Amino acid sequence: MKIKRIAVALGAAFSIMAFAANPANVSASERTKIVFWHEMTGPAQVELKRLVNEFNKHQDKYEVEAEFEGDYNEAVQKILNTHGTDASPAVFQAMDISSAQMYYSKHTTPVQKFIDEDGYDVSQISSVARAFYSKDFDAVQLFAARALL
Repeated sequence: MKIKRIAVALGAAFSIMAFAANPANVSASERTKIVFWHEMTGPAQVELKRLVNEFNKHQDKYEVEAEFEGDYNEAVQKILNTHGTDASPAVFQAMDISSAQMYYSKHTTPVQKFIDEDGYDVSQISSVARAFYSKDFDAVQLFAARALL
């Protein structure tokens, strides 16, 4: 379970890193700020911080601010309570067991919608994360992965 949790977190982080294209040449104040709430602790939090720092360092369009929002239950309740307000983040990472609650909140959209619209190459996403979030383990359709709107 711990390995799966880290793999999912890394998959989410790598998805964020997919936006990277050019080395950073501008100050953080000139970048688009992306507030990213997460629930990671321990080694997963350390790795997530490293990935976010690498992302910020290697491109100049966005500045991701990863913010720990408490344990899984606290973070999910916080996102549900702040959705649609200025306090809500641009990106939220939730544990897989929160998927149903997030789905039924009607605050999310399947990530597949954005993949299809942008023609995103899903091979850039960890095969473990693709399989985990895919319908019938079809690594093309990211069925369960959802984006907060």
